[in-house]
Amino acid sequence: KTGRLLVVHEAVQIGGFGGEIAAEVTEHLFDRLKGPVKRLGGAFSRLTFGEDNEFAPVWGPGDDEVTFVSDRNGGFDVWVRRADGTGQAELVLDPTFDVHDFSWTPDGSTLLLTSAAFDVWMYRPGTDEEPVQLLNGSFPEMEPTVSPDGRWMAYTSAESGRNEVYVRPFPDIESGRWQVSTAGGRNPACEVRSGIMSPKNSSSKEFMGVNGLFR
Repeated sequence: KTGRLLVVHEAVQIGGFGGEIAAEVTEHLFDRLKGPVKRLGGAFSRLTFGEDNEFAPVWGPGDDEVTFVSDRNGGFDVWVRRADGTGQAELVLDPTFDVHDFSWTPDGSTLLLTSAAFDVWMYRPGTDEEPVQLLNGSFPEMEPTVSPDGRWMAYTSAESGRNEVYVRPFPDIESGRWQVSTAGGRNPACEVRSGIMSPKNSSSKEFMGVNGLFR
């Protein structure tokens, strides 16, 4: 009735369930709003301290854990600690290469990693002694991520001469390969409703969706 909306949730304002509500209302009811959607969320709190370079935080493998890259041991390795800040960070993987980016499979059993040389690797904690190389082209390959059902892996590759997003079956990655972006792509992210979403290029605000691949 007021034409205004305030979304209140416990999580921080960036992303999350509140962000999805705000996006849905803006998309479908924009012409009925008398002002922008406002959000009220929790405050940020610092998770790591010190002078180390630490970046690329992601949730997992547990619901109350955050995994990140840190050079606190010299190289850029993968670490994990509790999201509430209690306890100490624990080393997940100290590979022979520096880690550029990574993601967990939805079941939290497998790490997909990009090395600083832009090759894609896989590591299963408690199973693999060392990471296993998945992609090793003569061109950069990076940013691997697995679909919510665990059947598909999306990643960025420059094999065409520019960055594009590709999809392969997972874990049998040699059984197929499809290019799913057409005007340049980076940072693929799998999402239950829309499948794979990717920016068309590094400067564009537009996103593309590929439906059906991840059902």
